[in-house]
Order: sequence, then structure tokens, then C-alpha cells
Amino acid sequence: MAGKLNMEQQLTGIERELVLKYLQDANVPVTVTPLETISESLVHSATSAVFPVALSAEKMTVLNQGIILLKNPPQAASAFEGKTVRVEFYFNGLGLCFITKVAQVSSGLALVIPSEISRISETPVQKTNAFTAELSYKTEDGTDVNLLCTAAAGYRLFSKPAWSEIPASDNPSAKKYLEQFVTVAKSKSEGGYGIYLIPICRYLASSIKLFRPLQNRAENPEVLYVNHEYLVFGNSSAKLDFKENLEFDLKLAFPLDIKPISVRDVYAHCTVHAVYKCDDGSKECAVCKLDIEKEEDVRFVYEMSTKNLFI
Repeated sequence: MAGKLNMEQQLTGIERELVLKYLQDANVPVTVTPLETISESLVHSATSAVFPVALSAEKMTVLNQGIILLKNPPQAASAFEGKTVRVEFYFNGLGLCFITKVAQVSSGLALVIPSEISRISETPVQKTNAFTAELSYKTEDGTDVNLLCTAAAGYRLFSKPAWSEIPASDNPSAKKYLEQFVTVAKSKSEGGYGIYLIPICRYLASSIKLFRPLQNRAENPEVLYVNHEYLVFGNSSAKLDFKENLEFDLKLAFPLDIKPISVRDVYAHCTVHAVYKCDDGSKECAVCKLDIEKEEDVRFVYEMSTKNLFI
């Protein structure tokens, strides 16, 4: 369906009507997240460790009155009854969202589409108060490439990974991946594979898709786990193709609760040790061996990754 949205955050009345028609005709899947779990602004992508529920178009009927009916909703969605939720979807490749309340009706659940529908705005990367990994390398033609990579949403980089952080709906797939990957990790003599295989399996098994301002836009890799020896990237974009033995440089920025110094930069050389992919090849995780330049930085990262000292 044709139609453009203006650059204002909130849609106009005409734009809203276009979107309602699109929801009715285009079989658009949506993602629903309880609002009390979201600490971000209402029009920014949620980045807290929550388990949104993805609803396929087959589960929904959009009425002319602007009401979404859910017949035989999944159990996870039924738990949202009576709660205020954030609903996200794509309109012609643009991320949109609105806030509504889930109501119980005779046929299932209902979500009233409010008068206010907003664009999902870009969330700026905070370089000074959050962990980042700046990845640098040269292409075959000598072009310098620099990618700023942040922590993946909901992943606690500096705490021991826990299987309980994986949504129950993703557990079967995650367990299947774990069985496969433990064998591979042992054959490669990977140190500590029992630790970082958990976030790897979680990332590859995840059925949750983080909504972006623009659909299908190439995104930088994300960091899933880090210690003084290894760093694990999650990658769902063609922006960088991780391959074993690929080498690059990293500048790791660690947040500190020390004023006026709030960040400590650590420089390292990095080699891709192993790559794990999901079944359809749409996502991959790269286990990278770190060679940190300074001995005092090795000790610093070790302490930071074994003690819960982060803000």
C-alpha cells in the first residue's frame, strides 16, 4: 500500500487512517510488550530484559472501529489481560508504535488502537555511560571500517549468564543449539564454553525481534558477553560477515562509577575463534579471542568481569 509518513513523531489523522487500513489489509504481525517493564521513553525501542510477545497476522482481526481482536491468543499474551502494553509493527518499512490496554472480550482479547500512533525514534548510542566495543579493520581494497557495537538489549555482559534469562518459548530451540555447540566447543578446546554458550544459544533461539526505526536496515553487531579472554558478538545483519580467523582491532569502553572519570578505554587485538549460526543462517554469534595490549588492562577486565562492579 502506498503512503508516506511525515517527519513528526506523532502521526497526523490522515496518516493514522492510512495505517489502520494497512493493518486491516496487509496481514501485519505485531509485537506486544507490557508497559511497566519498559524504562525507555514511550516512543523509543524497549531495551530492558523483558519478553515481548509476537503475534502473527493469523491471530488478529482488525475492525473498522480501530480495534484489534485476538482470538485464541497464546498463553503469554493472555497474561497481559488488563495491563497497559506497547504495540509495535512496521508500516512500509517504518517502525511504529502505540500504547493501549488489553481488555477481555467474549471472543478473546481486544486492543483499542488509540488516536496517537508514533514513529519509533532512533535511540542514540551513549558512549560515556554504557559499554561499547569499537571494531576497526581494513577491507580488501584498503578502506578503513569502524563499527560502534553496543550491548545487546537485555543481556547482562558482566554477570554470570543464566538459563532462566531465556524465555520459556525459546527453551526447546536453545537446548537443541546447546547440545550441538557443546560438542563443537569441546573439539576446539574453548575455555569457559559452558559460560558463554548460554547467551549464544539465547541469541540464536530468540523469536523476539527488536523493532527499529527502519525495517531491514543493516545494523552493527551487538555484544552478548565479555571477559578478559573472550568477547562474543551477536550478528543479524550483512554489515559484517564473521569468519574464523578474521582479525580486527577493538577499543572497549568500560563504564565506571568514578567521577570525573566515567569510562576506561581498553585496547585489544581480536581474532574470531568460532562462529555459531542459527538453523536458517539469519543470525550468527562470533566468539572472539582477545589479546589485550596492557597487562594492567587484562587485570582490570578480569576483575570487572568476575565482580559485579558496574553501575
